[in-house]
Amino acid sequence: SSSLLWQVPTMIITSLHDAVLVQTRDVDDSIEYARLSGNHGLALRRGLDHRQIIRRHNLDDLIDEYFAAVLLQGDDTPPLTIRRLKIAAKATEVLIGGNCEMWSRWVDEFAKIPGGLFLLRPHLPTRDPKLPHALYEEVLLNMISELEKMFASQDEGLNHDILHQIQDDAVDLLLEALRAWGSISSLRDRLKLHRTTIHDDGDEDESLLQVTLYNQANTAFINRMNQTAEHYLKYSSPTVHYQSDDLIHSANLPSGITFDSLFDMDALSTSFQIKFEQINKESQNDRIHSVLLEVLAETNFMKGLYKECLYNYLALASHKYDEMSSIEDEAMGSIQISPERSPVKRSDGRYTHILTMIESYDLHRSLLKKRTSGRSDTSKNLPPLVSLICLVGLEETGNFIIQHCTLPRSKPSTSASTSENRSDLPITQVAAQLNPYPKLLYWFLQRIFYEKPDIYVQFPNTAVPPSAVTDLHRIHFNLHVDYADRAFDESKKLTSIPTFEELRFESPMMKFLKAALPHGGIRSDDVRKALQRCRTESDRQNSKVIYPHLFAHELAYVIERSGSGSEDDAREVLSLLLEGVVSLPLAVEYVERNTSLSAMLWEALVTYCLNAEVDEPTENADSGKNGQLFGCLLEVAARSGSDLAHLVSKIPTGMSIHGIRSKLVTAISDYRFKVKINESAAKILSNDKVDLLREQCHRSRRGIRVDLFKDVEKSSVLKSR
Repeated sequence: SSSLLWQVPTMIITSLHDAVLVQTRDVDDSIEYARLSGNHGLALRRGLDHRQIIRRHNLDDLIDEYFAAVLLQGDDTPPLTIRRLKIAAKATEVLIGGNCEMWSRWVDEFAKIPGGLFLLRPHLPTRDPKLPHALYEEVLLNMISELEKMFASQDEGLNHDILHQIQDDAVDLLLEALRAWGSISSLRDRLKLHRTTIHDDGDEDESLLQVTLYNQANTAFINRMNQTAEHYLKYSSPTVHYQSDDLIHSANLPSGITFDSLFDMDALSTSFQIKFEQINKESQNDRIHSVLLEVLAETNFMKGLYKECLYNYLALASHKYDEMSSIEDEAMGSIQISPERSPVKRSDGRYTHILTMIESYDLHRSLLKKRTSGRSDTSKNLPPLVSLICLVGLEETGNFIIQHCTLPRSKPSTSASTSENRSDLPITQVAAQLNPYPKLLYWFLQRIFYEKPDIYVQFPNTAVPPSAVTDLHRIHFNLHVDYADRAFDESKKLTSIPTFEELRFESPMMKFLKAALPHGGIRSDDVRKALQRCRTESDRQNSKVIYPHLFAHELAYVIERSGSGSEDDAREVLSLLLEGVVSLPLAVEYVERNTSLSAMLWEALVTYCLNAEVDEPTENADSGKNGQLFGCLLEVAARSGSDLAHLVSKIPTGMSIHGIRSKLVTAISDYRFKVKINESAAKILSNDKVDLLREQCHRSRRGIRVDLFKDVEKSSVLKSR
């Protein structure tokens, strides 16, 4: 054991002239024996424990031999396992310590092993000592070359999902190394971005990846500021717990672009750019192309070129061109489920901090300029806002666009005005970028309509809406028609009386028409023709209605609003409400509302209810199968205060209406209660008016103090001016 090496027996050899003290063995003998036995770990342990009394061996040589043994360097050695590679990488921090020459030598050795640099990277020193710039650059370039080989090779014996997971982890390790070795100012800015993103998101589950990126930047920042060589050549390094408040205080130090990166920023950026151009011309591998784009984005962020950084990030979306169909389907799903506000599937949060970067550095105008992705296939270039949707996610980008969307600028912006509205995204320019993707445009216009109507349909600050916005109204209407849901609820019956909430429900198209028609962007005649064309199928001889329920309520509204008021139009509206909308209350409301043709419409409604076929007749309807529908008409008419005596007189002789007495009593009592409520409300309003008039008269009788001399002086001063 190691303790016996300090208590080695001493042998005395004497002669006539000399006496020699001899030890049977020493530390060097023990180290030599361990080396000859192939136990280089024991030899190194002996050397570390007794490094003060070593005579024949060098500690650096023992460390080299130990690493060579662990990494299985030599002939006729078994394959190297990941476990041994991790042991060697973890030991470098303790054994090599501050020896830059040994670091350089063993970094080269790890570079020869596939995946070696990815495991060694967390243990490379960043402050004490600082290795040469070329060494950090060599590690990063070798990691990119290894990633290129990894993407090019296909291991048939490995699961496809596992292979992609390994590749994604390797890319994350490369980016983590690049960020950790960059300038301290970039780490500080990154901490602020991630902290702001996490705070704005609010949901820790959704921002889990942002928390991970924040912790990575936290660790790198602490190592760059506080790493020391105190724990070198110790068996266990002291564990230091850092509080989040300390990090926040250090990250809030005065910021500015610093040039203290561990590598030569300009030289490395040039190498990355050359590599990117070379791969863009020769290689067809999208993965390495996207990795280099993200690497260039990180280097531009470190140099303070935030606009170029944003363009690099947006160019990443060209690799997600194949996912556009799923994104459009997701947008349509969010509209169809709940048009007003529907939660959609949120992204993993990997690039959510891009929105914070745009906010922090006023890069909104950069989203309005189209830039190429640098790819040879220009057909996959996406507009900036579409690229942002692909990267960040539909929900997050939608909230960002809606927040900054404004009315279009009437005049070209000058240099003086651009500084005032840097964060504006004019609605026309946003729509122009989304125009090649109709589903996304439809999703955007729907969100603007519901969440920001003051710039789309209300216009509180202008009497005449901008022509560019009214043009969007026409596009919006056509999108409503193109993506209409042609399915119909077969459970709707005229005999089923809907609730008040169901009766007042309006479709998204109906809400849009009521808000947009008064502005003149879409004409009622054009809307009527388009809706009729959508409902019918034309041939050479005649046209046939194949979707009787499609846009029935909307078409009835348009005809009633801007029709000729003729008897034919009135009959068409009544037919749409009865056969298309399948709503007896809406039909009765229309008949009551159309006072000029009320008598004719009542006759048509009564005739329809008497002659219409009912799928589910009542039990007691043996004398007449239409009694149930006419009974429902009486109930609805009673609720609306119609002339029940006239309707009762229309009941044919012998018709049996089940439960007519209870229905009429209930409906009449409900109507009387509504009338009583209206009368009480009118009485309260009248009393409030009288009280306000009395208070106004009382206030008008109060005297006002007038100082004649002061008023004269004020008037003279004003005249002199």
